[in-house]
Amino acid sequence: MAEKGYDLSSQTPQRVTTEELAHCDVVALMGCSISIDDLPLGVVTRDWGFIEPATSDPETVSALSTEIEQQVIELIDDLPSPINSPEHITESMSESNNSEPTVVALICVQNAGRSQMAYAFAEQELENRGLHDEIKLVTGGTQPADYVHDEVVESMSEIGIDLSDRTPREVTFEETMQSDYVITMGCSAQDVCPAGWAGENRDWDLTDPDGKSSAEVAAIRDEIKSRVSALFDELESGH
Repeated sequence: MAEKGYDLSSQTPQRVTTEELAHCDVVALMGCSISIDDLPLGVVTRDWGFIEPATSDPETVSALSTEIEQQVIELIDDLPSPINSPEHITESMSESNNSEPTVVALICVQNAGRSQMAYAFAEQELENRGLHDEIKLVTGGTQPADYVHDEVVESMSEIGIDLSDRTPREVTFEETMQSDYVITMGCSAQDVCPAGWAGENRDWDLTDPDGKSSAEVAAIRDEIKSRVSALFDELESGH
């Protein structure tokens, strides 16, 4: 680092604390493994996958420092502007009708059960509340299934919602990065999106309905409906 004009001779390694992590918006990992459970919910994580320089030759270390420098520059360029940060989402909802809509992403791994139900209920809320211009919905999965779970289609049909023509889709990185709210369904953040995302992440910790009985799926369905309604109450109150 001295070759690049950086003096690290006075720096001392220190242990990062849970409190420090809790106040982070982005956590960049250097290739060392860390359990996602060790990080606060909603923190954007990026693992750069670097090799350990301690046992490397000078040329390798020099190349590594250059790569790290470039990653830091790109990270700073990618950071959302303050106006789009989670703290300002509610405030932005109250701006004029010409403002960009708030983007809500409803995500799980397969996009075959919980997120499909949440998306359907969210569509109803948009229609009933007349918020089509203020809120945009996105749904998808990182490893989409071939079809929506049969028990989910059946359970939703019991309350008059037809999901028989729905097909799981893959959520794109661009969609997650452009979302103001990313709602996950109980699958771990690491399983859903290892690279993290820019918006406010909320995990609803819902049971996977796949293979469950009709009564169990109905209970999951009703909880999702309640959570979606509460989310829209929050969004609408800021509009």
